[in-house]
Amino acid sequence: MTEINKLIPRDFVGKFKQALLDDSIQNILVRGYIDNEKILLVFDTLQNLADYQTGSVVMGRVTVRAEREYLVSGLSSKCVPRFNLKDDFTMCGLKVNFTKLDQNIDHEFNIGKDFAIFHPVESVLFDDSSVEKFRKVLKNSKAKKNILLTTNDLNKDPEKIYDDVESVLILDSRDVDDKHRQKYKTIEYNLTSKGNKLPY
Repeated sequence: MTEINKLIPRDFVGKFKQALLDDSIQNILVRGYIDNEKILLVFDTLQNLADYQTGSVVMGRVTVRAEREYLVSGLSSKCVPRFNLKDDFTMCGLKVNFTKLDQNIDHEFNIGKDFAIFHPVESVLFDDSSVEKFRKVLKNSKAKKNILLTTNDLNKDPEKIYDDVESVLILDSRDVDDKHRQKYKTIEYNLTSKGNKLPY
């Protein structure tokens, strides 16, 4: 059964680390409204664990340029190299390669990797056909841990894959400071003004 936790940043780091060290967990879904904070906390936690030094970033329906912009928003341009889809790179102290989700539907990959970060996840959750393809790729990933990281997580689409993960961690940073509280109010207003609700 999938464990779902909504956590403030400090508790998020502890729970994420716990999930990484738990041999019964292979797939972790990370959700939250503030994208750059999720990216920062995920990479920072990995960087500080000796058993998690080599991995891959499995890109959803996004260009290399757009993926780099996402990563830089949470990390820094110094930390994120200009990368391609064929070489290995050092990023924030971790050795990583980049690959496209669609390139790994029919074969196993990430063999011998400590982790695989699937990002952005929601780009492949719009329809049933895309979700099934995603499930195949996730099953094909043989990394020690598969970390599914959302972006623009403003609807219930990620719930479609709750049964495919052992842990769902929702980062709740609304009360960090007044700036965060205002961001959350804006997100809530934008959703409710269109007749939608906050998904979590």
